[in-house]
Amino acid sequence: MTAPVPTPASAPPPLACVLLPHFPLQLLARCMPDCLDHPAVVVAEDRPQGVVREVNRLARAARILPGMRYAAALALCADLRAGVVEARDEALAALELAEILRQFSPRVEPSSEEPGVFWLDTTGLGGLWHDLQAWAGEVAAALRQAQMRAAVAVGFARFAAYALARQFQGVH
Repeated sequence: MTAPVPTPASAPPPLACVLLPHFPLQLLARCMPDCLDHPAVVVAEDRPQGVVREVNRLARAARILPGMRYAAALALCADLRAGVVEARDEALAALELAEILRQFSPRVEPSSEEPGVFWLDTTGLGGLWHDLQAWAGEVAAALRQAQMRAAVAVGFARFAAYALARQFQGVH
């Protein structure tokens, strides 16, 4: 016997999780577009003992990992691109992205725990969008125009929507 599928009247209102993976690295790429084609890292400080915070796939392939010192990362890859993304820059970018997301929902909540995660209330959007998957696709497209890569997942619980967004890149 299977559990009954909740009806719209008994189900909680759906919500969306918008996840911008590797948020500081994406912000660095907006300032330094050449880092997309090279090994790149975000460092806590622009000095040899600065700690590597984020790495792109090319840097990871060069055996550079978060937590390393910048000098050690440079020793592994002379072609390494690096930059500092300050907390202030992350906060300003989050405000900019929240404004973009407000085109799709009047209630946008940036996560206080994880930069680059936003919660959107989808209540009442049925009259504007024929389905939530199309809506989520438009959200992702708007973020791509802002030079940001995002996963958008719609669900009935925060954890489930977050887990979907974390697991699958794209729209779900």
